Amino acid sequence: LGKSLNNYFASVFTLEDTENLPKIEGNLEANGSEELKEMNISKAIELEKLIGLKNDKSPGPDGLHPRVLKEVAAEKMDPLFLIFQNSLDSGMVPSDWKVANVMPIFKKEGRQKMGNYRPVSLISVVGKILESLFSHGVLRKS
Repeated sequence: LGKSLNNYFASVFTLEDTENLPKIEGNLEANGSEELKEMNISKAIELEKLIGLKNDKSPGPDGLHPRVLKEVAAEKMDPLFLIFQNSLDSGMVPSDWKVANVMPIFKKEGRQKMGNYRPVSLISVVGKILESLFSHGVLRKS
């Protein structure tokens, strides 16, 4: 079933035309990195994110379960804080955080029909925490 789902998802995947994207003036990559270097993470908010992890969520490719991170939040907060801050300072994230396991999730009706599944990407929980700090605007300028 796994290979069949993989073939099905690959067949319905749409590759976007990146040749006709609007041109953006200036070097945003350099400017973005400079802005990231000015950002700091609040340890209190990081701890809040760790404690708020849901036990019923699946781990990413690294196998690190959210329940484990939640249970050791106070002990692992400082090392994670250093990794997060280093990521901001360098403008880069660890390559492991860019890897995803794609899992088929059954939607409805017959389980034999490939179109009744949807792909879900499971990424690193630690990477998701840093991403959530960005998306919820909890980073602050130094």
